[in-house]
Amino acid sequence: MFSIRKRFVTHLIIAAKVVAALELAAQPVPDLKTAPPHAPARQLPDSIRTDYYEVRGTNAEALLASMKARQPSSTHASTEWRIDWDYEWQQKPDECILRSFTTRVRVRYTFPQWVDWQRADKTLQGEWKRYFGALAIHESGHAGYGIAAAKEMVRFVNSREWRAPDRNELKTRIDEACDKILREFRAQEVAYDQKTDHGRTQGARLTTIR
Repeated sequence: MFSIRKRFVTHLIIAAKVVAALELAAQPVPDLKTAPPHAPARQLPDSIRTDYYEVRGTNAEALLASMKARQPSSTHASTEWRIDWDYEWQQKPDECILRSFTTRVRVRYTFPQWVDWQRADKTLQGEWKRYFGALAIHESGHAGYGIAAAKEMVRFVNSREWRAPDRNELKTRIDEACDKILREFRAQEVAYDQKTDHGRTQGARLTTIR
């Protein structure tokens, strides 16, 4: 497919990290006075997967119809992300303290793959390349919220000491903090789709060429 499959997957990963950096820049700076001397939290490498579904057509109308019939969700492309977090603790006689905390973002992209592009004219091929690029940028924005949320979890955990009477209480406190951050970034992601009209304002709309 124009030899663009690998290039766009690479662009997705790079763009996601750029978006995440922009999101993180807007976050408050940790209070160094309350930060423990040993920062226990860190983010593990992201896990990114890209799937494709086949579409066919020699004109824009046919491609749009093929995507509508085959798309696995309500939109032509989709991004699913989740954050896994884990921790280790140390139980002392009178308290439980956090020893380490890690996050890992798992992203799954789904895109259309135009399999019979050689049968179409050069104009449509160029329009598809433009459209696919805009679609990739929009979807990388979705992933960016997950990556930024994980970074914020790490920042927040490192901004204070974590102590509790027992492991269950420690786990509850950490989970509540991470769930709150997750909800905040999920809400931002919803607003992102509303602002961009699911990518249309970013150019993720296949133009019908006459």
